[in-house]
Amino acid sequence: MSPMMGGNSVSVINTATNTITATIPVSGGPRGIAVSPDGSRLYVADLGNSVSVINTATNTITATIPVSGGPRGIAVSPDGSQVYVTNVVGNSVSVINTATNTITATIAVGGPSGVAVSPDGTLAYVAGGSGVAVINTATNTVIDTVAINGTPTAVAVSPDGNHLYVTNRDNTVSVISFDSADNASTVS
Repeated sequence: MSPMMGGNSVSVINTATNTITATIPVSGGPRGIAVSPDGSRLYVADLGNSVSVINTATNTITATIPVSGGPRGIAVSPDGSQVYVTNVVGNSVSVINTATNTITATIAVGGPSGVAVSPDGTLAYVAGGSGVAVINTATNTVIDTVAINGTPTAVAVSPDGNHLYVTNRDNTVSVISFDSADNASTVS
């Protein structure tokens, strides 16, 4: 599935045939997309200040969750219980409980764009401003910020959780390595 910004929809693509099998209308310009670990739900960040929850078996919207400030990046926790949404205009990250489809926390983060969650679900990484904010997912607080030379736009975490890959607006990729205590030890 992929969001189509101009069409205000999500297209479902059969990867075996490379054909569109369904088009799901969403509100306000979809920007970010993430799927639950079990594949049953799709979460779409809409610039219309909401997150659409799509049932992947029926290709229908089952909930629309209001968020504030231009949602863009979106990530689902490894256990599927939380969704993290960056709000560019709102300078925050919304935390959504997937069982109730409600916001359980709003975390202040300057200029957030991309977001990723560690493989063990204990940390969320938010690219934005001039670095990567590290959020403790148990307390929903920023516990560290790793400075980046550039303006970060997206972030991905390695499967072992030891490296972050951060794309920057100046066409570079920064690599952050962590030591055994989860402290940023190298930024290149």
